[in-house]
Amino acid sequence: MSDGMARNQPIAGYGKRLSALVPFLACGACWSDEPKIVAYDAWWIQKIEDCKRITNWRTDGLVSLEVAECQSTATLPAFEKILVSAFRDSVACKGVTLISYQKLAKEAPTKEPRWALNASLAWRWEGQRIVRDGTIEWFVIDSRNKTSADGLDIPHDMATSVCTFVNG
Repeated sequence: MSDGMARNQPIAGYGKRLSALVPFLACGACWSDEPKIVAYDAWWIQKIEDCKRITNWRTDGLVSLEVAECQSTATLPAFEKILVSAFRDSVACKGVTLISYQKLAKEAPTKEPRWALNASLAWRWEGQRIVRDGTIEWFVIDSRNKTSADGLDIPHDMATSVCTFVNG
């Protein structure tokens, strides 16, 4: 009888230790397996530098494609501020970091982000001019699951949609 009682007793207090770990083991999904980093390409940084070197600006009233690109690129640093602000201000983006590939390469060159975002100001032709209405055309991809989402939204709604996708 004493043998049966001994078998039901925890060995050296492991039963108490195991029972203390059960809540932590049951909550394995409570911890993020990786930081939620969404990377975007700030390609305009190099384009702005390239535009500073253009010497053949046309004087005949016509605009070359190169000059048109430079003129439209000049607005992109402000666009980047809008993009970063939208992510910072969206409640859905809590715990999600938005960073450019260029900055990521300098700060953490070995880190490969799971989510990639391509975003640009949407525009349309209206007669002879380009009209921007504040919307952003965006596309985000999860490189692990090979899933994606896209849309055409105002900045806050775009950030909320992207972060909802990232947070699953």
